[in-house]
Amino acid sequence: MRELRDKVAVVTGAGSGIGRALARRLAREGCNLVLADISPDALADVDAELVEAGTRTAAIEADVTDQDSVDALAEAALTAFGAVHVVCNNAGVGVPRGGGMYVWDTPLPEYEWVMRTNVWGIIHGCRAFVPILLAQGEPAHIVNTVSVAGLLARAATHVYTMSKHAALSLSESLVAQLAEIDSSIGVSLLCPGYVDTGLSASDTSAPPAVAALAEAETAEHAEMRARFERSIGRGIAPDLVAAGAIDAILTGRTYVLTHPEYNELIRLRVADIMERGTLEQYGEAYRSFARRQGAKEE
Repeated sequence: MRELRDKVAVVTGAGSGIGRALARRLAREGCNLVLADISPDALADVDAELVEAGTRTAAIEADVTDQDSVDALAEAALTAFGAVHVVCNNAGVGVPRGGGMYVWDTPLPEYEWVMRTNVWGIIHGCRAFVPILLAQGEPAHIVNTVSVAGLLARAATHVYTMSKHAALSLSESLVAQLAEIDSSIGVSLLCPGYVDTGLSASDTSAPPAVAALAEAETAEHAEMRARFERSIGRGIAPDLVAAGAIDAILTGRTYVLTHPEYNELIRLRVADIMERGTLEQYGEAYRSFARRQGAKEE
């Protein structure tokens, strides 16, 4: 896409963090905004901010884990503005209180909630919006918020990391399929490292089965989660990530890597796989990197 002025952009998870920054940046580019969030208070707050700044908006409470809810979001977008040109599948969650430390002891509700949000949220968004974009036959763009975690391997935050690998693979398939049918839809994969957002508080909107896990949180898990939260708090500003996304939309770039300090780890992981068939050297390098960052990974 060469121009965003007067285009219609949908942003899920628009109430906070990267989603809110995306909404602000898109508004600054002259877009009409369809704002979606599971939190009515956060949604009302960002909507009021953008309306005051002169942006045309539609604020829709939506749950990306539910296909019917996302379908209703798409219908609301068309009702409000008659078209959609940019879709930011951004809503995501992190590490809940009381989750598991290891693959084998992680409660199923944690797996289900994280995957339903971080992966199925993108699936639902693509199912709802891609047919609309194809039918319009105009240049359009999809931004899927993934994470640099989707390009790495690590022991801690394994459910979150797994979900981001799945989101990355799904998005790459979408890129290939849209190219195969010669569509005019671009796709960008937003792959930031730590960003100073409210991700660590995302379990406040978790379903009861996930919220109940907090009662049995171990000291070991609480410390791991605290390290994750400290790393988020030291992260870059969401606006820097949003700026990268806008540039990718306008230039057609697929991968948006906002943290160059991870680049050598990404290369080393691939080299370990291709040349040595293990992740031993990568694992040592990642643990050393994490210690230097003040967020030791076990």
